[in-house]
Amino acid sequence: MDSALLHARSLYEFLTSPQKRDRVVARDYVPHWNWKPSSHLKTCVQNIQHFRSHITVERVQRNWRWSDRLPALRDEIEDGFNEFVDSLPVERRGDWRA
Repeated sequence: MDSALLHARSLYEFLTSPQKRDRVVARDYVPHWNWKPSSHLKTCVQNIQHFRSHITVERVQRNWRWSDRLPALRDEIEDGFNEFVDSLPVERRGDWRA
């Protein structure tokens, strides 16, 4: 579960982060990229950051059922990634699709 959640967070950051010198983000490939995730997805990613990426007391005390949230999280991230790929020039899209 942790691997899936951390991977989702990495993809979220790829799709939503501004260009930075040391990170590869969607805007490096599509300069006008401006994907807007839902507030639900933002909350999930914040919780991944706080409750899964770091060892915290609250992580143990809080009963957050990730298995209930993972399908919607996966679907929205996948939709955002597909939207990104569709924004690329046609000749580059094959590089991003499995």
